[in-house]
Amino acid sequence: MRRFLGSGLGAAALAGGLLVGLLVAGGQEDAPALPTFPAARLADRPPDAVVRVVDGDTIIVRRGAQAVRVRLIGVDTPETVHPRKPVEPYGREASVFLSNLLTGERVWLVDDGDEAAADRYGRLLAYVYRWPDALFVNAELVRQGYGRAYTRFRFRHRGRFQQLERFAEAAGKGLWASTGPAGDARSRR
Repeated sequence: MRRFLGSGLGAAALAGGLLVGLLVAGGQEDAPALPTFPAARLADRPPDAVVRVVDGDTIIVRRGAQAVRVRLIGVDTPETVHPRKPVEPYGREASVFLSNLLTGERVWLVDDGDEAAADRYGRLLAYVYRWPDALFVNAELVRQGYGRAYTRFRFRHRGRFQQLERFAEAAGKGLWASTGPAGDARSRR
């Protein structure tokens, strides 16, 4: 941990970031808490720079000299860039939300236990944590109603993501709003 943090200032920044992440996660009393930050798994790894947000659930990061396309595990946002599908309701809003969270930021990527697993499009599958506040981006998208828990495949935080989706739906957040661009979200479930 010392090698990663480098100095007391780095430790203070990480601790402060974790506190901010906890405060953000607990923004509403009824909101389920976001899963915890895996600091021990990330102690020896510097964060990767976000190069671009592709859509609501895909980003490109710079890892060393390589650009890596990353698909966020456990969240499915409406399509905006699919070659055979039209832009879906609330897709642009999800992309903008993710851009606001990650543009110009650095992130840690964490696998779900299958080291360097990729999807059928060759994207690295990962949980994304924003540096330095440790915000769990995948879970925040679901909690704020910008995406659904993607339960087609098993993943470590599946139950928690389902809780976050139920919270967003009950609170009428994002996709679950009864009016506006996602008015038909309930019928597409």
